[in-house]
Amino acid sequence: MLGLVVVAVIIVAGFMAWRGGTGDGSSNLDRPPAGSIWFGSTLNLVTHAGASSYELADRKGTFPTYSDVMYLASLTEPGSGLRIWLKLDGTTLTELGCNRPDGSVVVEGALPDTGPGTWTVEITNADMRVLASGDFTVLD
Repeated sequence: MLGLVVVAVIIVAGFMAWRGGTGDGSSNLDRPPAGSIWFGSTLNLVTHAGASSYELADRKGTFPTYSDVMYLASLTEPGSGLRIWLKLDGTTLTELGCNRPDGSVVVEGALPDTGPGTWTVEITNADMRVLASGDFTVLD
């Protein structure tokens, strides 16, 4: 009997992981894993079960020169004093302000015009610890 219960628990847990759910009605299928940033050209506000969130309609990692680049990030922990850093081919170019309130675990927005190269985006907290990072390529 105990073996049957264990098998049932494994099946349910596997189904919830496959579905992306957590068992509380929420879903993480449209959100990057903690510590990651996804990129796309369209960021949409969606409502699921009465809660609003953002999702990328067209997630991708390569963009034409000077195209719109949107980002969606899931932080490894709630952040305070968040900063967004842009690097081009490994060289830090600029810091962007982050208008999310302290305690945020999801950060989204648009990046400024980006020229050719490999771009890295890092979101840090007030202690400069990286809470999420990701990269994309802009073709010439």
